[in-house]
Amino acid sequence: TEGTRWLLELLWTLKDPKFEAMALADEKHKCPKCGKASKLFCERCVVRVGDDSHVPSVSLPLEIAVVQHSSENKNKSTSAYASLVCSDCNIYTFPVLPQGIEASNTVVLFPASDAVPLTNIPPSSWTTIKHAILIDSTWITANQILSDQRLRGVPRIVISNEQTTFWRYHNLGETCLSTLECIYHFARQHTIHTTAMPYQGQADALCFYYAYYYRKLQRQYLLQPEREFLHKKNY
Repeated sequence: TEGTRWLLELLWTLKDPKFEAMALADEKHKCPKCGKASKLFCERCVVRVGDDSHVPSVSLPLEIAVVQHSSENKNKSTSAYASLVCSDCNIYTFPVLPQGIEASNTVVLFPASDAVPLTNIPPSSWTTIKHAILIDSTWITANQILSDQRLRGVPRIVISNEQTTFWRYHNLGETCLSTLECIYHFARQHTIHTTAMPYQGQADALCFYYAYYYRKLQRQYLLQPEREFLHKKNY
């Protein structure tokens, strides 16, 4: 679709030549926190390793808090890609939640039955949002997080008008987005609604690592045309 096309264009063009060269090099670097050797970043600590001078950074006027359940496999989540480029995007392990949550300044991004579409948020309400909480969990553990008393009364919203570009197959529909995609689309809309100037890509670098892995996977399939895989519609 037209909406997916512009995002795909961003994923193919959002790159830095020196970062690409470093990524191709068969070299690992020690994590400054845990000491584990990793190539681009430590998945355990969500910390960049090696020469990160070519990695862009994003500053947001609110905190995006990704809440994961302790029983989930965090290595499968794309939330780290945003946290690596944005200090305003933080990852919490439930029952830990960000401080300062109030129904008047917080929204929860999750496709609950009572969630309001992102496009229905009144223009005047965007400036009051100081925390956006994303539940990054399976349905069973997500309900445990959503029922926490600290989140009672907090408005729930859902991004229902965007199509996923995520490469991991699922049968939940094209509007079931990865965590990184949710972070990006929300941050982009928040910037559009709280900035007087036209959108100039302020949130685009949130997709930096996601774009790298997207291109890497696409090239693998292009170089191996005989390889069988499931095709997504419009993908």
